[in-house]
Order: sequence, then C-alpha cells, then structure tokens
Amino acid sequence: ICKLNDEMAVDMAIIDQASYSYKCQNGLLIQSFSKYWWDDEKLESLYQELLSNQHGKEMDSLKSIKIFPDKGVSHEIGRAAGYYFSLRKEIHLNFGDSKTTVDSIARTLSHEYGHHYTIENCSKNESVLLGETKLSNLPYLKARNLLDNHFIKNNYDNGHLWSVKELAAEDYVQLLGSEKANNFKNEDVQENPLIPIASDVDQLEDYFRNLGNLPRKTQVKLEKPILKAIVTENTGEDAYLYGSNKNIKFYWNSLLIDEPVSYMLRRVKENDYYINHTLSIIENSTLEKLEFELDGTCIYPGESTYILYAKDKKRNTVSSIPLVISVDYLENQELDIKIH
Repeated sequence: ICKLNDEMAVDMAIIDQASYSYKCQNGLLIQSFSKYWWDDEKLESLYQELLSNQHGKEMDSLKSIKIFPDKGVSHEIGRAAGYYFSLRKEIHLNFGDSKTTVDSIARTLSHEYGHHYTIENCSKNESVLLGETKLSNLPYLKARNLLDNHFIKNNYDNGHLWSVKELAAEDYVQLLGSEKANNFKNEDVQENPLIPIASDVDQLEDYFRNLGNLPRKTQVKLEKPILKAIVTENTGEDAYLYGSNKNIKFYWNSLLIDEPVSYMLRRVKENDYYINHTLSIIENSTLEKLEFELDGTCIYPGESTYILYAKDKKRNTVSSIPLVISVDYLENQELDIKIH
C-alpha cells in the first residue's frame, strides 16, 4: 500500500496526538498507540528485532514504525496485520493489544520491512517500481521464474497472494528475515501455496542479496522431503460417526542423520479453495522416520492438497512435492480415499 488518502491522513493527524514515542539509535521513530507497547525497553527490543532482519543502506531511509491496538487507521483495507507506506517510508503494525510480544509480531514486522527493502532497492538499483512497472520488465520476476505466470498483478485484482509486491515481501522474509520471523510456530512459510517456496528457486537468494548489496551466502540445501500417505482403519470411539471409519497416515523419512530438523505438514487446498491449514508441527526431531495420522473426523469429501515443509538449524527450508488426496462417500457411508 503506497499512498495515503485524505481521510486516512486526517485520522493519523488526530491519533498522533496520543502516542508513546521512542527514538531509536539510528534515528528511527517508533510510536505506540497500544498500551501494551508503552515501554522503552519493549520498543528497544522491537528495534533490535527489526535489525535482526538482514538489511543494507535502505534501513537508513525507514522513517517510522507505528503500533496500533487493533486494525489500525485505515478501515477500508480490512483486517491486515500490517501496512507499508512507501511515500512516508513508514511501517504500521496492527493488533498490538493482542500481539503483545516481539515473537508474536516478528513475522509481520519482517514482511513489512520486506516491502521497504524490495521497493527501495528495486527503485534505486534497478530503476523499476514494484507495483507500477510493467511486470515483464521486472528483474525480480525473472529471478523468481514467474515471468509467464498470468495470475500475478501489480494490483490486488487477483487477491493479496498474487500481488507482485506481496510476493517479493514474502520472499524477503524467507530468505533474509529474522529467525523469529521464520519460526514454524508462526505457521506461514509463505502466503501463496501455489508457487515454489523461495528457497526452492535456484539463485533467488543471490538476487535478493545483490539487490541490497549484501554479502553472498554459501548455500547448503536440504534434500526435498518425500511425503507419502496410506489409508488406515479408524478404531477409535468416534469410528461410528458418518464417514469416520478411515484415517490417513502421512509419513516421511528424516532428512538428516543425528541433526535436528523441524517439520510442518499443511493442507493448502480443499477443492477450489486455497487455504493454509497447519495439521502438525514437529520441532527439532532427530527421529529417522516420522508420521502424522489425520483422524477420519477431519477428512472432508473432495480433493485436498498437502505439502510438507522442513527446516534445519541453519534455517535452510525445503518443501515436498504436493500430495493430492481425493475423498468420496460410498453407499455404505464408508470413505473412499484415493492417494494420487
């Protein structure tokens, strides 16, 4: 979101009169309108979390961060967790009354700074404007191997997940964001489940590092996990319920020997609806074989798509090839499950 309308500017002029302000060491101003963030020590910890996202000289041009107690001052935009305003070089973090810790707000902060990083550096170093320049002329989309994807827009006509600015900000979080921002407990690996995750795209991290003149990183990739599934009998107390006579057991092998790896299993699509529903998070496992059993009461008719994400202690993240499972009801009310 790059422009402020007149109504919003008035709202901000009013609300600016009642805030708690903190001036950071680099001159950045953090203003809180949430009583849960009226504390120098807490706002300093937020500033340190900001700095833990990898950054270049563009950090110096960020003017302010504002924390709001609820959905913020722009009512027409909806319940977004945050906004970035490129004209003001300002980040808004919303729902400060419920997100009261640095951990809970870290991913939103990283995403919004990702907007600042990509918009500022694309403009300065590539002479293009994310969200305005013709898509076919964007080096970012070429690096992302998405030049031929016709769902991507400069605007939000195809939804938030297909805006080129949002794609770039999500990639920033994955490749250059802080450790807290990339914690599986935050549940989002990336908003758009229909494209490869950033680390699965060769040379994309090099592009992002070159964009901000950051030092290159020696990349050590994990192998992609292989997600499999079998149908099992539901012998639990709820097996008598309609369509609950079968379970689905997902299983996979560990990617490393004697080194901890975290895994997240997600259902990303149900029929024609795209979702990001976490089924299981297994943290820092050293087990050779892992599994998760989906109870029959949580299996729905139609076609669902599942993806397994894995991350090692060095924050290398990979994803499995999507696993598609179709479910139908037979005349005897049993589930007919096909694993593709």
